[in-house]
Amino acid sequence: MKTFYYSLFILTLFLCSCKHQKSVTTTTTTNTNDVQSSDQTKVPNDMQVIVTEDMLNKCLKALGPISGKEPYDITIIKDTFTWVLKNSLLHLQQGKATFTTDVTVIAGALTYTTPCVGDVSIWFDRKKNLINVKIMHCFIDIYTKVWGIKYHITTYDLAGQFKDPFTFAGPTATSTEEDMEMPDGSIRKLYMVATDSALVVEDKKIIVSCEIAFSLTPPAANGAK
Repeated sequence: MKTFYYSLFILTLFLCSCKHQKSVTTTTTTNTNDVQSSDQTKVPNDMQVIVTEDMLNKCLKALGPISGKEPYDITIIKDTFTWVLKNSLLHLQQGKATFTTDVTVIAGALTYTTPCVGDVSIWFDRKKNLINVKIMHCFIDIYTKVWGIKYHITTYDLAGQFKDPFTFAGPTATSTEEDMEMPDGSIRKLYMVATDSALVVEDKKIIVSCEIAFSLTPPAANGAK
């Protein structure tokens, strides 16, 4: 009889705890592509990869000096203007990213330095398991002087010099498998596969997380069901 009442007490506690459980709300950001969550009530969180703002800027700095030269033609003058980037930085804020740089322009008799702010797109390519950070647009007005008069040559997009995105490995491998020896000496093959993923841009960091599923059957067989 004591065992019966003890079991009833444990069951009551379990039902009360289930009644007061709270759901988790998924956090999303506008700077994501190719990322869809099949379960909007749960944030995938089994495995994470974090890319920090400092890491991005180390990568940008490692590129070394960035400059370029372009031809221009105004009135009867044909020449080239040169631009040089200094103090280039990528910034991560809640839900967005930006690129800032100081640009020194040399165009004929005119030399000047001006700040520039660019747009940055961040997305996770789940198929390739790559986190992508790409400078999309960074416009600057180019001027020169002819006989003391200031002329606007063009509006130049510096983002054209960053054709490829910065890429970093994400948390989702296509699949992995491992042989597990059981107590009876038999071998079971355990398969691991990412079933869901999400990308969030926060202050100073990018977080890509994924949900992991385990099975005794290959992922292809699971998908065929």
